[in-house]
Amino acid sequence: MTEVQTITFGGVMVLLMLRQPIIAIAWILSVALGVLPDEMLVPGIVALIFISLFLVYKREADK
Repeated sequence: MTEVQTITFGGVMVLLMLRQPIIAIAWILSVALGVLPDEMLVPGIVALIFISLFLVYKREADK
């Protein structure tokens, strides 16, 4: 496993902690199947984490 893939799997763990399992599973599959090039993995996981943070914040604000 390359360094980029290791960082990406760390990001997947963050997604799981943010209760976004479907996004995390889709991301794991895209990494495992090699769908995305390595230069897109880190920016993609960072974007997904920020989107997930926003969704969690919005969900809590709506309560």
